[in-house]
Amino acid sequence: MAAGILVLVILLAGMAEWIVERLFGSWLKGKWLIIPGSVIGIAVAFSFNLNVIPLLASALPVPDTTAAQIGGTIITGLVIGAGSDATHSFITKFLPRKK
Repeated sequence: MAAGILVLVILLAGMAEWIVERLFGSWLKGKWLIIPGSVIGIAVAFSFNLNVIPLLASALPVPDTTAAQIGGTIITGLVIGAGSDATHSFITKFLPRKK
């Protein structure tokens, strides 16, 4: 289940990056692309109800409150909105590898 969610997040990040570049790339340059990317990423995360924080904090207790769910979905959306390269970096940095 966890691997499927991570694959979905990576695919959605690539799609969000492509959409942002096609729709806003000619108008916005550089760091300004973060704004529409973040909005699209958060919208996608909420529409699919994605939250990767419980996967990343598997060793720690994650509160099961509405605020924690919303916060995790927003963080997941920001990761998706950052694009596929940033998503890969985030996952490899924070997700523990099985040995």
